[in-house]
Amino acid sequence: MIVSFLVCIFYNTILSWVLWYFFHSFQNPLPWSQCPLNENRTGYNVECEKSTPVNYFWYRETLNISTDIETSGSMHWWLVVCLASAWCVVYICFIKGIRVHGKGCICDSHIPLPGADYFPHPCHHTAWSY
Repeated sequence: MIVSFLVCIFYNTILSWVLWYFFHSFQNPLPWSQCPLNENRTGYNVECEKSTPVNYFWYRETLNISTDIETSGSMHWWLVVCLASAWCVVYICFIKGIRVHGKGCICDSHIPLPGADYFPHPCHHTAWSY
């Protein structure tokens, strides 16, 4: 039970990062496509120029890793909101219960081949009509 809970926390953390990237993917240009400007807006951030814009966005914007171990970071409300949203998604998936998930598993277990979507299967028409 404890291991299941820890795995659930791990996957919900990953799901919260997915939601974070999903929300940021609606910006134009993408925040991880170019380096941000420095404080006086005369050039790009030095740390970003030493690495890539993707790494900078991951470590400084998403994870907000501090520059050294003595500096502790603070809690970020956007990551808390994304994590709460991830838990809500899990809760919504389990509202219907095992009944719906069982039908999906029956269909998946009868079609183990990659090209089996081309073959007619009786489960395609009746599985999701609840």
